[in-house]
Amino acid sequence: MTKILPNLLILLAVTPLSAQQILRPSPSFRTLPSSPVQQAPLTSQRFNLPPGQKLVTRFVAKESLYIDNGQTLPAELVVTQPVVAENGTTLISVGTIVRGEFVPAPGGSKFIAKELTTKGVTVSLGAESELINDVKDPRQTNTGSIVGDAAIGAAAAAVLAGITGDRALATEEILGGALAGVLIGNVTAPQVVVIQPDSIINLTTTRNLTFGVR
Repeated sequence: MTKILPNLLILLAVTPLSAQQILRPSPSFRTLPSSPVQQAPLTSQRFNLPPGQKLVTRFVAKESLYIDNGQTLPAELVVTQPVVAENGTTLISVGTIVRGEFVPAPGGSKFIAKELTTKGVTVSLGAESELINDVKDPRQTNTGSIVGDAAIGAAAAAVLAGITGDRALATEEILGGALAGVLIGNVTAPQVVVIQPDSIINLTTTRNLTFGVR
């Protein structure tokens, strides 16, 4: 009686490898060195702006700036002429913002520059303007003020006539009082520095300024 095995074992015939096949090295792959990416060298040129360099700027505002005697006021100026190196490289372009302040000086004020901003970069700056002379405050010496002072002078003369009882006060005396009012107005008006809109203010650098340009 033949027994049926519960599991049929199937043997696969494996062809034995020869010694040469066993020892034969598997194919290898050689990695070639990658070619370096050629990049343009980043070169930076340095330019030196010596003391004495002129900067032409303008006071951009809608209204006049009045600077009282002894007063210090911050302000911004705008460069109106470019500063160019000998090789043609623009160091300070038109539209550069110069920040500083008007400071008291004998006979008026000076603008002292502290920094400039161009292309989003702010750098320290040493520069100053020439003396800006003070004048009689035009707000108190204009036509309206003069008429007011004249009226005050004439009224003072008329009041004086009423007090003294001199009804025969001469016309020239009344006019003299008006003239005195004008003179008093001109004499008592304070000294101020007036910066008109779009006034050109020339600056001169007071120390070296180094630029790095790529």
